[in-house]
Amino acid sequence: MEEMTIKKLIAFAAILTALLIAGCGGSSGGGSAGSLSLFLTDDLSTNYDGVWVTVYEADIVRADNSKVRLFESASGMPVNLRALNNGTAQYLFAGSVTAPSGTFTKLVFHVSKDLTLYPTGATTGQAATFIDSLDSSTAGQSELVVPFSPAVTFAAGDKIAADFKLDQWTLASGKVTPVVAKGNGVGLEDHNRHVEGEMRGLVSDLSGTAPAQTFSLGTFGGTVSVVTDANTVFVGRAAGVSPTLANGQTVEVRASYNPTTKNFTAKSVHIEDGNTPDDQGAKGLATNINSGAGTFDLTPGRTKGFVPAKLPVGVLTSTSTRFISASGVSMTQGEFFVALTALGSSAVAQAEGTYDSGTGVLTATKVKIDDESHEGEAEAKGTVASTDAGAGTLHLTLSEWEGFNFDSANQLVVTTDGTTQYSDDAGATLTKEAFFTAAAVGSLVKAEGHFSANGLAAKKLQVRSSTGGGGGGGDHPADAKGYISQINSGAKTFHIKLVDWFGFEGSLNGDVAVTMAGNATYRKKDGTSVSAADFFALLSDNTVVDVEGTYAGGVLTGTKAKIDD
Repeated sequence: MEEMTIKKLIAFAAILTALLIAGCGGSSGGGSAGSLSLFLTDDLSTNYDGVWVTVYEADIVRADNSKVRLFESASGMPVNLRALNNGTAQYLFAGSVTAPSGTFTKLVFHVSKDLTLYPTGATTGQAATFIDSLDSSTAGQSELVVPFSPAVTFAAGDKIAADFKLDQWTLASGKVTPVVAKGNGVGLEDHNRHVEGEMRGLVSDLSGTAPAQTFSLGTFGGTVSVVTDANTVFVGRAAGVSPTLANGQTVEVRASYNPTTKNFTAKSVHIEDGNTPDDQGAKGLATNINSGAGTFDLTPGRTKGFVPAKLPVGVLTSTSTRFISASGVSMTQGEFFVALTALGSSAVAQAEGTYDSGTGVLTATKVKIDDESHEGEAEAKGTVASTDAGAGTLHLTLSEWEGFNFDSANQLVVTTDGTTQYSDDAGATLTKEAFFTAAAVGSLVKAEGHFSANGLAAKKLQVRSSTGGGGGGGDHPADAKGYISQINSGAKTFHIKLVDWFGFEGSLNGDVAVTMAGNATYRKKDGTSVSAADFFALLSDNTVVDVEGTYAGGVLTGTKAKIDD
C-alpha cells in the first residue's frame, strides 16, 4: 500500500488565487459587524499542484447536536484548496450568519466523497476518495469535522478560519485521510489576504446613485453586502442591453471581502437573465491562444460547476460566443483574440459554457478578458443635450452604454482633452471645432473613453448628422456590426449575425438582412474607400462588417459599409 504525505506544494498558479464563491447560507449580511463569518484556508504543501474538493454545506454544531448553517450550495462549490496558500495563508469567504447563541463543539463540512489531485507537474487529475469512515448520510458525500476544543461561544463580528492542513493529509490506495482544524486567523484582518471570488444571487436593498451604490446580494438563503464604484465593470445580460442595476435582478458578482468595512467591493457585476441556469465556467491564465481555430487554454485558479479532469482546460469559441473586453464592452471574435494575444504571458481570461470532462474542453457561450489595467474603458451612445465648446464638454442623454452602471434618467458628462480624436459619421477626422459645430443639440454621438465618477473622459468622439434610437418600427438611423453570410454581390445584399447594433431592437447573434443603397459608400479594413464591386469581392462568410444606414420593416438599408474583421 503506497502512502504519501501532501505537504509544501509549489504554487498552482501564483497569480491566480481567486476561488469561486458559489453561495453562502445564513440569515444576515455577510461579514457584517453583527455576524459570524466563515473563511477557508490551507497550509502550504509540496507533493501536489492542486487539491480540488466540492463543498456542499458547512454547519457549526452545539453539544446537543443542534446546528447553525454557515454555508450551503445545492450544486456544490468546487474549491482548489491548494490555491489558498501562496506562501502565506489566503482566505476564501464562505458564508455568515447573525452571531448565534449557545456553545459550539465543532464545525462540520459536507463535501463530495470524490476529490481530484494534481501531483506536482501533472496535467491529468488523479481521482481519489475520502476514507469510508467519513461517509455522510447523504450518498456520495463525506463529513469533514473541525473540533472546537475547548467548546466555544461566538460574539458579533467573530470569524472562523477553517484550515485544511494539506501537509498532514495522507493518501493510501486512492483513499485520502484529511485533517481540518480551526485556524489561528493570522492575516484575516489584512484585505490583501482575502481572495476574490464569485457570488450569484438576487439584488435587494439597492441604495446610492450609480456608479456608487450598495446592495444586498441574496444567495442560497443568506445575504452579503456589496459595494460598487466607478471602477466596477458592469456587463449587461446580453450584447446591446445596457447595464442598469436594479432590485430583483439576478447578478454574478466578482468581489473580495473587506475585513475593515465588513462588505464586498465589486470588481465586476454581470447582470443575468434569472431564468437562465448558471453555466459552468473557469478563470485563469490564458495560453496557446489560436485565433484561427478560435481556441485558447486556461490554467484555472477557480472554476464553477465542475472540477477539471485535466489541465489546462481547453476553451472553444465560435461566432456564436459572446466576446467581452476587460472593461465589459462587446467585441468580435477577431478583436477578442487580438486583445488577448497582446497581453502576452500575463493574459488572463474567463470562460463560461459547457465543460466536457472527457475531452477537457469547455465550449464557451461567453468569454471575457480579465485585465486589471483596463482603466475603466467604456462606450456610450446618446443624443446631445448641451455642449460647451470652450470647455470641451458635452452632456449626453444615453440610449446605450457598455462597461459601466448608469441610470438613463440622468445625463452623462463627457469631457475632452488634447488627445481626444474626433470624427464624423463617415469616420473622417474632424477638428475639435468642427466636431462641436456638428454636435448640435439632438445629434447622435458615440463616445469611447475612460469612465469615472465624474463622467466619461473621451478618447474618441463620433457625431452623426441625425438622431437614432427607438424600436423596430418606422425608419430610424441605425448601425449593425457582426458576421456576414448569404452574400449576393449582384443585388448588393447580405445578412449580419449581430455582435453590436444601434437604432433597432436586436439580440446577440440575431439575424438582420442588409440591402446596400445605390449611393452607398464602402471602405476596407484600413479605412480606404473602394467600389461596391471591390468591396463585395473581399467578402466571405463570417467576415465582420459594420453597416450604417436606416432600419425599417426588419431590413437595414445601408448607406455606409466597412470591413471590420
